[in-house]
Amino acid sequence: MKKTGSIFCAMSLMIGMLVAESVFADPLLPKNPKIKAPDKIPARAYAFDMQDVRLLDGPFLRAQKLDQQYLLELDPDRLLHNFRLNAGLPSSAAPLGGWEEPNCELRGHFVGHYLSACALMYAATGDARFKEKGDAVVRGLSECQAKLGSGYLSAFPENFFDPRRSAKTGLGALLHAAIKSMPVCSTCTYIATIGKPWKFA
Repeated sequence: MKKTGSIFCAMSLMIGMLVAESVFADPLLPKNPKIKAPDKIPARAYAFDMQDVRLLDGPFLRAQKLDQQYLLELDPDRLLHNFRLNAGLPSSAAPLGGWEEPNCELRGHFVGHYLSACALMYAATGDARFKEKGDAVVRGLSECQAKLGSGYLSAFPENFFDPRRSAKTGLGALLHAAIKSMPVCSTCTYIATIGKPWKFA
């Protein structure tokens, strides 16, 4: 089991570093110091930061407001429920359904998407409520990882990665779910957008 955990942590760290590098080295941004090689064909258009754009009234703004309402309605304690139970921490929150059902072997996956959504919405609106939501989830994840004590963080036990029992869901699906929810990867967008890295155990 220790060998499986070590392989998992190494793979997660490697993938997380690659994702983080891609976040901070977006080739569509002008004058990016991380881009060393000159373009063979000069770019004629560049991406701009989400902080520099605000939607005006119309269908896109209405859709954004619906997304905002949904993100704000989700309770961080419910999002953290499975992580806390897996870490042996108490949780009285009602679990979410779907991917986050306590018996779903992909639980925890949605939490990573939620963090990215909060970060992007904060960048797109400047509304501090989304940063507060994301901060609350990241703090909760950090507490779970500290309680586990090994560096592992997921909403399901480490023994799920035993190939003898992972045939039902598939090892690849389990890795994807765990990596999406691990701080080394799932908060890359969060950290890049918010600009405040969190230290985990």
